[in-house]
This record gives sequence, structure tokens and C-alpha cells, in this order.
Amino acid sequence: MWVRLDCRVFVLGHKPLCHGIIYRMFYDEILEKFRIEDAFAPFTVAMFGNTEVVAGGVKAVLFSSAEEVKVRFSKKCAIFRGKDLRIVEIGGGDVLVRGEISEVEFE
Repeated sequence: MWVRLDCRVFVLGHKPLCHGIIYRMFYDEILEKFRIEDAFAPFTVAMFGNTEVVAGGVKAVLFSSAEEVKVRFSKKCAIFRGKDLRIVEIGGGDVLVRGEISEVEFE
């Protein structure tokens, strides 16, 4: 079940069933479902509880430590804060961060 926080952030209420899932498919399904030809959000953020977050549309990882991961989108940045954070997968503009996530900030 999707919970819409605003037009740029979506939260998914369950964990992925298989490792290595292509998270971009959720974004593409949304565009198709609402018959939107052009992207309405330059980036997406999907959280799986407070232990995983997937950011799509990432242009660069600006900083990464066990307490903070900062990524840059085209015009904004997102900062994920918590404990034992680590980048598990990265590629194709998607970043998967695991750990105990306590805060998400956009700037």
C-alpha cells in the first residue's frame, strides 16, 4: 500500500520479497497508472520501515558515514541520519541505504 506524503516522496508499507529488486519499476508503474507522460517528480524516496530507504534519481553521493548519508538529486539533496547506516546497493541513479534510520531531511 502506497502512502503519499507529497508529490515527491512515497512510503511503501512492506519489505521487498527478493534481493536486487528494481525499485525504478514502482516509479514507472505510478507514471503509467496515472497516465503521466512526463516525470512529475525529479526524484523518489521509498522507506521500508525505519531500516531501509531507497532513493531514485540520485546524481551523486556527497557524504557517507555510519551516522549520515547525503545524496544529491538534480536540484535538491536528501540527508538520511541514524545508526549503523551503510550503502548496500548503488547504480543506475538508485541508492539503497540500510541501518536504523531516524531522520530524513531535504535541502
